[in-house]
Amino acid sequence: MFTRSILICLTALVVAVHGGCPRLCSKKNLEQYSAQQIIDELDLTINEHNSHYRRNFLDAATTNNRSVSSAIYSLVEHGRVPQWYQVDATQIIHYYGGAPASYYLSEDDGQPPRHVILGLDIFSGQVLQLVVEPYEWLSAQSHGKWTLTGGTSKYDVSETHA
Repeated sequence: MFTRSILICLTALVVAVHGGCPRLCSKKNLEQYSAQQIIDELDLTINEHNSHYRRNFLDAATTNNRSVSSAIYSLVEHGRVPQWYQVDATQIIHYYGGAPASYYLSEDDGQPPRHVILGLDIFSGQVLQLVVEPYEWLSAQSHGKWTLTGGTSKYDVSETHA
């Protein structure tokens, strides 16, 4: 009971301090923004794979002169099909917003690429996260105007290690 009272007081304090918490409690949907607005807000740049990205975390701990973990934001625009690429570490791609996106993954073993749709509609077979194995080739295509994702990896997966 005491914990619940503290939570209620803290919530009231946040609402009072933030004037109804317009920024913290915003119900705005990312999809109301253009790809360029998202790119500008997150300070994304185009990479050599033809998608927009920004590394937002690089672990200070290293092994063999590489960061032991990293995270990125990535945005794929409609009509801008990223080139196939691979990285040398397991990567987990997370869906953040916009349209669903098709991811094509291949081990380059003569088999057809694996197709996974990253998105919110888990009841239609879409997934919220996608695990990409080391050296697995991948490419993505947005089903709408744009798709915003994030990626986390055991190592720094900068282009120098791809």
